[in-house]
Amino acid sequence: MVRQSGVVPAPTAAPLPLPLTWDRVRGHRLRTHGLVEPGPAGSAAQVASTVCGIHAQVASAAALSLSRRVRGANADVLNTELWRERQLVKTYGPRGTVHVFPAEELSLWTAATRALPDNGSRQPPAGAPLVTPTPAQSAQLHAAVLSATLGNQLTRAELGSAIAEECGPWVDTQATPAFNTGWPHWRVAVDEAVARGLLCYGAPQGNLVTFVRADEWLPDTVTQVWTADDGAMVGDAPAVLVEVARRYLAAYGPATHQEFAQWFALPAGRARQVYAALGEELVSVDVEGYRSWALVADDPEAWEPVTDCVRLLGYFDCFAVGSHPRDELAPPEAARRAAAHGRAFAKGSARRFLCGPLPVLLVDGVVRGVWTYRDGVVPDDRESDDGSAEQHQVRQVRQVRRQRGDASNDRESDDSPVEQRRVSQARRKRGDGTRQVRVEVFGRADAGLRMLLTEEVGRLATLVDRDLELSVGPADIAAHL
Repeated sequence: MVRQSGVVPAPTAAPLPLPLTWDRVRGHRLRTHGLVEPGPAGSAAQVASTVCGIHAQVASAAALSLSRRVRGANADVLNTELWRERQLVKTYGPRGTVHVFPAEELSLWTAATRALPDNGSRQPPAGAPLVTPTPAQSAQLHAAVLSATLGNQLTRAELGSAIAEECGPWVDTQATPAFNTGWPHWRVAVDEAVARGLLCYGAPQGNLVTFVRADEWLPDTVTQVWTADDGAMVGDAPAVLVEVARRYLAAYGPATHQEFAQWFALPAGRARQVYAALGEELVSVDVEGYRSWALVADDPEAWEPVTDCVRLLGYFDCFAVGSHPRDELAPPEAARRAAAHGRAFAKGSARRFLCGPLPVLLVDGVVRGVWTYRDGVVPDDRESDDGSAEQHQVRQVRQVRRQRGDASNDRESDDSPVEQRRVSQARRKRGDGTRQVRVEVFGRADAGLRMLLTEEVGRLATLVDRDLELSVGPADIAAHL
């Protein structure tokens, strides 16, 4: 046996993970999402890009999610940017759900959708007639989707009728499982055209969605940011998924590859390959014992916590949907309290009700309750009918903030009692009624929290351009399917 002389070098130790606290992580996420200070006026497209899209399954909730992140905006900003200015586009996004993205990112998110592995589920429901189109029929079907929408804005039913007229009745037979009946071939073809970026949503007709040709709908001034071929790879991972992961980590990091996989409905093995492809762009972090990953470019050492940040987030707000781990977003006690509102679900953890399907009260980045608003008279759980006690609390807190030099949260010009009365009088002249904002707090609603809630309700009133009044107590609300 030959012995080597000299000193054998010790193996290089992996660098220690960067220590962080959850308060610092939440502060970073809240600031990134524009929930501490909104983005500049006119930044709707940039905001949608930063948060990786606005979930648009519920239109009114999407309008709230977007408008509250843009300074000076109200709920009309979504319709303006989608249907008039067309700087936003509505299409399928993460998990196959409807999202709103910047128009210039349509190519990115549709390419990412195409990069997902096929789940292989193309069989019709049991007992349904099996019709497998020939290659010629498939080509005719896809061509019919584009010819029917050429110069037209069609509802889903109108589009189906136009395709069937061109291709024949076989396109109405079931092609894939969907709920209890299955989707017909023409609808699968429409969804595939949306996934390829050939179609996108057009302006609705009443409560009916429409579809349009993306090349006709988007302004000529829009230049797509993603131009790589679908086969482009970074290491063993599709290049487009690497870019999506980079954006996800910037908005919701730190996050493990499993959490990214859950957000994008991606197999964990593929997500691991994506993280490996990011390589030295990532830094290992230890958040109070929880090992995860963040982007080096985000400078995690500089993250700072926030305090007194009370926000009422609507259905499927992207902050709630994308933030992990769930125990740090929605603590177990909050999940237990939410179970009563999850009666629409037959299975599953109550915690998931608080990560999208319910509007939530967020306090410094943690779910502390649920809320709703409706027409009606506010019950007598306020200190006075005219809100003078709440206004007194607001003035007291502003005085404290000025004494400590925190002027960023002191916006007298926007929410002073005089300005509030002027706006309320204008709304009453238009015949707008007062709505009650009912907040169910999971825990004690002390005077400080009620004051911050009063301020938040004032912000909501500006966004929806209605008189809103706070009420604290059990909320009659069910989780959205």
